[in-house]
Amino acid sequence: MANSSPIRYGKDFTQGTNATFSDLFLPVYGGEVLAAFEEMSVSKNIVRTMTMPSGVSMEFPMIHKMSAERHAAGTELLGTDIQTAKRTISIDERPLVAHFDLDDVDQAMAHYETRSEIAKQAGRAIAREMDKNVLQLCVKASRTATPANSDFDGGGYKADPSAALDGTAYELASGTGANNLPASATGAWNKNNALALLGAIEDIVVGFDQRDVPQEERFCVVPTDCWHRLRTIGVPESSADTSGLIGYYPFQDGTMPQRGPTEADASRAGVLSHLGVNIVRSNFLPNGSNITTGEQKYQGDFSKTRAIVLQKQAVGLLTLMGVQTETDRDVRRQTDFFVTKMLYGGGTLRPECAVEIAVS
Repeated sequence: MANSSPIRYGKDFTQGTNATFSDLFLPVYGGEVLAAFEEMSVSKNIVRTMTMPSGVSMEFPMIHKMSAERHAAGTELLGTDIQTAKRTISIDERPLVAHFDLDDVDQAMAHYETRSEIAKQAGRAIAREMDKNVLQLCVKASRTATPANSDFDGGGYKADPSAALDGTAYELASGTGANNLPASATGAWNKNNALALLGAIEDIVVGFDQRDVPQEERFCVVPTDCWHRLRTIGVPESSADTSGLIGYYPFQDGTMPQRGPTEADASRAGVLSHLGVNIVRSNFLPNGSNITTGEQKYQGDFSKTRAIVLQKQAVGLLTLMGVQTETDRDVRRQTDFFVTKMLYGGGTLRPECAVEIAVS
């Protein structure tokens, strides 16, 4: 019996004898993974991201504020001193990977297209894990102590702008009343909790301004249920119920007309911003967990963490290998094997740009 000649529509014939059946499949698969990663990832937008061509670490200069002085007539200008130091950020030891194997028969029998959706899930899996790591780094940056014999600040919050930052969190008592945060990291946020969070953001913004933290690109990362509770502050839940009305609505969508206190209106605001701080929701904030596994840089007790406020310079994220995809045909198993990988690493750059909001 003669062999058939199936059309190998995935083969790139411009490669001549080096062509394989899947040459043209990879760009599509890789593109779907990258699109899903970009859509899913929150952390890449809230920290300083850099790409390194090779190596295991990069050093970043720390340069403290320079002083200025009046020039007295006739005196020689000799230059003023300025403190300098460096911070080192290292790449993780091994890449993050998502991988799957597709059987020929399963693909043939399926009444739906599988590769596209699974590729998206691979990209989202990488984005989720990276978000977890970066948010852990953000909280740990806020806990950085003040370096000894240095004018450089640590992280955290102090109401006194002249006090050295030593990694102290902005703490509130736990509970459901005024000026409280949820006792449990998995507990529901009520309107009192949401208002307490806004009050904390206001205090932190004042502290940032007093310490010359850049005013642009400030963020607050909160749990998803907290974000949605913030969204509805000041909005009655029904036309007959005004008992939950706080008295003001900080997140009114500018495209919507103002409504009276008895007119029910679930907020349609898609972006929340308070005093220049963009409030971002994430399911991967390390609140309520004590992480003791994995690389040391990501470990920590986050059981009291409820939110993190930061400016983009707080944490640096290095990428040695961006989101990459590989495919391989296993003839012996009659399967197609797919791997998505990324190699990165992060660390603290400017700890004074990060404040943890926690329960006491």
